[in-house]
Amino acid sequence: MPQLSGNYLTPGKKSENLVAGLLIAAVALLPFGRSIELPMAVLSLLGLYLLTPRRRIFSEERVRWYSFAFLCFLVPMLLALPDAVNLAKGATTTLGMLRYYLAGLAIIVLGGNHLEKLGPGVAIILVLWGLDAFLQLITGTNVLGYALTPGYTNSVFGEGENIGKLGFSVVLFLPVAVVWASRRWPWPATIAMGAFLVAVVLISGKRSCWLMAGMEILLLLGYFLSIGRIRLRSLALISLALLVGATLLLTTNDRIRMRGAVVIAAIENTTYETVDRALSGRLTIWETALTMGKDNWLNGVGPRGFRYAYSDYAAEGDRFNVQMEGNRGAKVHHSHQLLLEVFCETGVLGLAGLLALWGLLFARWR
Repeated sequence: MPQLSGNYLTPGKKSENLVAGLLIAAVALLPFGRSIELPMAVLSLLGLYLLTPRRRIFSEERVRWYSFAFLCFLVPMLLALPDAVNLAKGATTTLGMLRYYLAGLAIIVLGGNHLEKLGPGVAIILVLWGLDAFLQLITGTNVLGYALTPGYTNSVFGEGENIGKLGFSVVLFLPVAVVWASRRWPWPATIAMGAFLVAVVLISGKRSCWLMAGMEILLLLGYFLSIGRIRLRSLALISLALLVGATLLLTTNDRIRMRGAVVIAAIENTTYETVDRALSGRLTIWETALTMGKDNWLNGVGPRGFRYAYSDYAAEGDRFNVQMEGNRGAKVHHSHQLLLEVFCETGVLGLAGLLALWGLLFARWR
């Protein structure tokens, strides 16, 4: 458990292992509905414990930075509540964010060396998801019996509304696994694991994840080059190998080729229709989101209010303007674009908060 030193709290081995174990459990539980809330609840309780007056954790610079960063999006969410189209949903979403703040306190104060402890666990989880995804791709079902969905490979993340979550989850944690591996493994092993995880992202079928993975690769290679862990010649060879591997996978697998064909068509013949198809109808959603944001420019329609306001701004014949059962709003849950998402739900106040957050992160990085 945490160790006290006067009025300050310093992490001990037990607390570091506990936090690392809870975080790894949270990653492992991602495919299984709301079960991730269990380790999050424990982390939140630890964070609440840290807030007791005698701990005086705000004397630590990193805690203050983290708190300021959190306020950058919490304050705009609070200011958006008075005009929220669904006050109950907006209020529960905003107040629910506090558990993440508390969990973050526990991670920062008690977590110790995060990368060294999280890296192996996260890497193992991603590799297991990837092996299961290739099993599903080859045989048609995964180890849990989930069937292959046309256009997507989703592994243990299941079917229905969960389609596509494999790609997002792998691409989210890929840098953690690769950076950790680069510090422990020889370069051939690190590259092999990174290439395998990129292949998992490709077979997932989510084109937005392909773009995210490409950006991550460029940033990771730039990072390794800047700290002297890789030479320019090796960088060029790795980049070429990854490009050739991705091209082979895209051209030899029918499912992936079909997903990529619409993107190629949009590049070769750029029209509204081809681009909209390549973006899975996103242009329609973005147009509606922009109209919604302009009409609620100051503080938006409220947190998670996009789906409830969508019908008021959707054009006639909009295929996404389908009301879900049980007063759950429109079929489209969000705007599928970060800046539009913030603008619609929290207005220019939210955009200002986002810019402030980026500024804080850049300053902290410096």
